Amino acid sequence: MTVKVLLTAKNSETKDDALLQEIAFKLAKSRKFIAVTGAGVSCNAGIPDFRSEDGLYNMVKKQYPNVVVKGKDLFDAVLFSSPDTIQVFFTFMAHLRDCILKARSTQTHKLLKVLKEKKKLLRCYTQNIDGLETHENLCTGITPKNWKKLDVIQLHGDIHKLKCMHCSQLFDWTEDSTQTCKDGEAPECPACRIVQEDRMLRGRRNTGVGRLKPNIVLYGEEHPDGDLIGRCTQSDFKSKPDFLLIAGTSLKVVGIQKLVRQAAKSVKAKGGVVIFVNKTEVGTNSWKDVIDYHIEADCDEWVSNLKTRIPDFFAIQTSIKKFAMPAGSKKKSPAARLVPTLDTPPTTPVKTRKRPAVSVHDDDKTPVVIVDDSDREDEVMLPTPSHFSTPRKSRRLAASLKKTPSSAIEIGLLTPEKTPSRKRIPLQPWEPSATNTRKRSASTLAAEFEPIKRTRR
Repeated sequence: MTVKVLLTAKNSETKDDALLQEIAFKLAKSRKFIAVTGAGVSCNAGIPDFRSEDGLYNMVKKQYPNVVVKGKDLFDAVLFSSPDTIQVFFTFMAHLRDCILKARSTQTHKLLKVLKEKKKLLRCYTQNIDGLETHENLCTGITPKNWKKLDVIQLHGDIHKLKCMHCSQLFDWTEDSTQTCKDGEAPECPACRIVQEDRMLRGRRNTGVGRLKPNIVLYGEEHPDGDLIGRCTQSDFKSKPDFLLIAGTSLKVVGIQKLVRQAAKSVKAKGGVVIFVNKTEVGTNSWKDVIDYHIEADCDEWVSNLKTRIPDFFAIQTSIKKFAMPAGSKKKSPAARLVPTLDTPPTTPVKTRKRPAVSVHDDDKTPVVIVDDSDREDEVMLPTPSHFSTPRKSRRLAASLKKTPSSAIEIGLLTPEKTPSRKRIPLQPWEPSATNTRKRSASTLAAEFEPIKRTRR
């Protein structure tokens, strides 16, 4: 059942005040937020009313007095059935874009920006073509590559782009194209013109030059990116959103009705809430089981009232900017020093001395070579103590070497000048002799060959 809520001041001690406070708390606690917006969101942006005396409808009627066009028909594909109505369409769109360029974002757009900065905004689906969401750094413009990163899905297109009706390429507005539209004519497509000139030079048939029109979806047209929008909605509904805001729309378009019902179903399955903010009520009673609260007020007025109820929700944004560290600065921001800390007593640093390593000899770099003169075996270098050896073991080893008789072991301290060379000595070929036929001892064989001295380092 939909509950109607009137906008009241905070602490007014009324039923509406309690409901507004409850809605504000639920919005602040939400984690995945979906918004569906309409023309009511941009009413306070500075875009003039179409139906006023100085509005765009009357201005177009003065320029084309013999053409009778209703306001709703200006956004209908039926306009392209007559040359006169086509002129009215292009003139109206050119003047509408001039008004949008002078407009500014509203409080509702700023609310969407806060939700994005808090990483609560799942997606915003808008019926507006003004693109005012880009003023608050919200990402728009759906493509097959970026649809997952979009903040805003423009259901009816973007008036700030021109699209060729022949090759479907997008172009920016220029001064020439703007003036051509104001004159009631469709600008030529630059890409189609280049293709035509190239085909004429090659003697091929002419394929024609397309015309540009604002990149908006009229009533009776299919959305060219309908498949991508369907993928976005499915992805968002599977993410289990917990808050749905419907603002500034009368929910009369069939496509938007289907979108809202599916989104509300996903939100209610998560235990969330569905809020409808608009000055007028919904036309039928079929929405009573879909919408939980209807705040009967202007969208920006409700956002201003919301700021008084949850000021911390909006205040964090300004505090972050205040203590933000400038780009390229390595100095810590004051925000990192907000927590009070206690001073520790001063201490004098003590320098620790490294214990010198003990070697076998006074000169650690001097190797020790033990040579056996009896059988002329290979020279063997005694390795220096490793870092695992203890000083006590090293001293014992040095003492035992000094007590060894010099007749058996010759201890020589090799200086760099006495270091044996590394020249390779070729092996002498062994020739059999008469004595080789008998069995000899190992000492006899060793005497016949010249041993090769090998030194280990």
